[in-house]
Amino acid sequence: MNDIEELFRVDRLEEKPKHEASYTSFSISLIILSLTILIYVLATFLFDSILEEYSLYHTLNNWYIVFSIFIASKSFLGIGYILVGNFYVRLTRYIKLARASLTSFLLTLWGIMHLYDSIILFSIWPTPEELLQMLEETTQLTIYLNALLTISIFVALFYIGLNFTKFGLIGFISRKLVAPGILIITGSMVYLLVSLINLFDIESLLFLANTLFYTGEILLFLGFFISGYIFSKAKRNKH
Repeated sequence: MNDIEELFRVDRLEEKPKHEASYTSFSISLIILSLTILIYVLATFLFDSILEEYSLYHTLNNWYIVFSIFIASKSFLGIGYILVGNFYVRLTRYIKLARASLTSFLLTLWGIMHLYDSIILFSIWPTPEELLQMLEETTQLTIYLNALLTISIFVALFYIGLNFTKFGLIGFISRKLVAPGILIITGSMVYLLVSLINLFDIESLLFLANTLFYTGEILLFLGFFISGYIFSKAKRNKH
């Protein structure tokens, strides 16, 4: 019980006095991240469709165009996470916010990982057959590393969602932040569930993995977009 109460403490979220600041940069970074998530979801859906069509029928339509869009979307997503990580930790200048440094670090790490993947894919530029072979030959080390990274981003997203929810509950910034906070928390949990299904190769749930992936990403898109809009409208009272 004490651990639960500690998790939902709100005393650390009070606004620091004697400062005036704009949340504009942070709100813009949230909206940029939400849009990059949406672009990534659309690009991934298109990419998966082309790859599945090739694996089933060995037909190849616009592969290099779709692959280029997918690589670009991963790069944009990485930049989006890095931006939010950078501006999130800056909130501690004006808000008493616990674990902001850890959250910022994990968001930045996740963003760098996406940028790194994009660079590697661009340098290799595999054919569909080569890419499918790479996916089939994924090493255990890579699987465990991806699991570790997934846990890291889950922690970061969970704390962001939790803090936004707390803001709303105490009427700080806006009570409307409760909704996007819950969306981000839920999205992070769905994303973690997908990773666990893939990690442990739970065959009975594998057919749900893709659906859950897109569901989690859409929840994150909505959570970040709505919270970004709310922060953009936030007005600071003079002290």
